[in-house]
Amino acid sequence: MRSIGFAILLAILLLFPMRTHYLMTAVINGTPLKLEVVSGRAEKIRGLSGREFLGENQGMLFVYEKETQPSFWMKDMGFSLDIIWISSEKKVVGVEVEVSPATYPAKFTPDTFVQWVLEVNAGWAEKHGVSAGDAVEF
Repeated sequence: MRSIGFAILLAILLLFPMRTHYLMTAVINGTPLKLEVVSGRAEKIRGLSGREFLGENQGMLFVYEKETQPSFWMKDMGFSLDIIWISSEKKVVGVEVEVSPATYPAKFTPDTFVQWVLEVNAGWAEKHGVSAGDAVEF
C-alpha cells in the first residue's frame, strides 16, 4: 500500500513539476532576447549548469525579490558566458565578459546591489555594445 502511494506521488511530481521559471522577452540596445526566467532557489543554484549551449539571442534571467549582491560560478558549465548585472532601475551596472568554465571555483559578484542577473553567450555583450548605464526593457 505504501509503495502505491509513493508511485502516485512520483507520477504527480513528474507530470506536474513545480516550476518557478517561465519565458519572456527583454530588449537591450534594440536587440530582443528570449529569456528563461528563474526565481526559485534550486533553479538559481542550477542555472545553466549541465547545458551544452544557448541559442543566439537567448539567455537566462535570475530574478531576486529585493536588491542583493549574488555570487555566480561556472560549476558544471559546458560553455562560456557573459554575466550582465542589472539594477532595480533596469539599468546595466556591470558586465563580466567571456567567463569560462575553467574559472570554477572562482565566484563572480557585482560591485553594487542588483535585482536581476542575465547570463548570455560569451561575446554577446560586446557584439551588442552592452555597457554600464544601458537600459533593459522587460
